[in-house]
Amino acid sequence: MLQFRKISVYRFNHELPPFLPLAVRSTGEYWLTLESSPEPPMQKYFSEIFWSEQGCGEFELEKKWVRVQNQELFYLLPGEIHNIRPVSRQWKYHWFTLDHPQSPQWLAALGFVKRPLPARHCPKELFRKLGEALTLGTNAGDRQAAHYAHAILLAGMEADLTPGSKARTSWVELCRKKIDETYTDPQLNVSEIAQNIHVHRATLFRAFKQAYQMTPSHYLQTRRLHHAIDLLKNTDLPIKEVAHHVGMSDANYLARLIRRLTRLSPQAFRAGHRQRRSIYS
Repeated sequence: MLQFRKISVYRFNHELPPFLPLAVRSTGEYWLTLESSPEPPMQKYFSEIFWSEQGCGEFELEKKWVRVQNQELFYLLPGEIHNIRPVSRQWKYHWFTLDHPQSPQWLAALGFVKRPLPARHCPKELFRKLGEALTLGTNAGDRQAAHYAHAILLAGMEADLTPGSKARTSWVELCRKKIDETYTDPQLNVSEIAQNIHVHRATLFRAFKQAYQMTPSHYLQTRRLHHAIDLLKNTDLPIKEVAHHVGMSDANYLARLIRRLTRLSPQAFRAGHRQRRSIYS
């Protein structure tokens, strides 16, 4: 008889752990069958890493289904749609989520620049220890969870042994570095970046998307959006001032992006965040 089972563990404190850039929100282990009822597609605000152990499944990415075999890795970034389905009689995978705004940069720095990634044997013991650390409900437990998540990411990075699979041209890296350093400048323009590093704009867009699964314009927007989310959580700035601080001249457009990401207006998101913080403080 085929097994259908879902095990999930969540961080005891819903708040983002302070001074911990590799913050683990949750982890779990799923066994799905073809008869499993899939979760409805949903846009989520965190990064999620999947390690397929047995069987295979598919992830929707940019309106296309990407197949992930056993012993392969896949990941989704903040703002992307979570739409997953099994395609083998049984599919078992392990997963964990990272909810710090810098999680996409962590993944890129560790070589997660294409999807899917080949992998070796799933580090089940690391996933088990990660879940145990989350259940402690302490700062020490959060730090332990970060340690095990980092170890899993390193294992995934080491698994990609394909020659040249992590090769990224220097001008793609220059573009990302420029965006990371100056994304709060409202005058920042990707076309000008391409001109300054002496590469055609279309060529840069293709290479950047191949490396990071998004265009440089999307990456710039994401950097600004997650900075805006952080300002909403930690300041009293009105949305117009938030837009100014993150380099966006149109506050209404920023509000639409926030609503698309969180399904709440900026005001409702801030109020809900503060209510949760007061409950768990």
